[in-house]
Amino acid sequence: MVYRGIITVDRTFKAFAHLACANRAILERAKKKEPGYYWDVMASLVFSAFTFEASLNHIGPKAISYWKELERLPMTNKLSILLEHLKLSPDFGKRPYQSLRQLYGLRNALAHGRDQELSFGPEERVIDDATFKAFDFVRSKPEELCTIEYAEAAYADMETIVVGLFEAAGLGDYRFEAFDTASYSISFISEIEKKG
Repeated sequence: MVYRGIITVDRTFKAFAHLACANRAILERAKKKEPGYYWDVMASLVFSAFTFEASLNHIGPKAISYWKELERLPMTNKLSILLEHLKLSPDFGKRPYQSLRQLYGLRNALAHGRDQELSFGPEERVIDDATFKAFDFVRSKPEELCTIEYAEAAYADMETIVVGLFEAAGLGDYRFEAFDTASYSISFISEIEKKG
């Protein structure tokens, strides 16, 4: 049967959760080391940075009444304000917080990308035609960071920090899998006869 009705839907899209799940899927694909996995590693690192900032923007308004005024600030400023508000004093010289500087350096280098002139040599080396790749000799800083090991560590550190922020803000159970919240109602008006 088909009905005529009025539908009302209210939904909260939780960007941090969607980004985290996309990141985890990309990272799992990269770990298979199929052709092109380097690009998945790069994407995972960028998504770790995106997820972290989206997490701040999820926690911030729940912890700080004037968060909307802070949203345009750089991530580091927002994090400092949130940490101070939550009375947290993490050691930025140790993991997991230490990872943020490098992760955001990579994110910014890619987001505001510039050409880089890189050089190697001259140096005498034994060269194997089967495995020679010129870029193995000269890599930019972003390329050096795009490893599966670093992507896994960056994801783990970012998640550890966010879990701690959730707990300190009193937001209860933290899960990247908690996508959205939604409620809906349907008011039936009448039954419609199906044609055909």
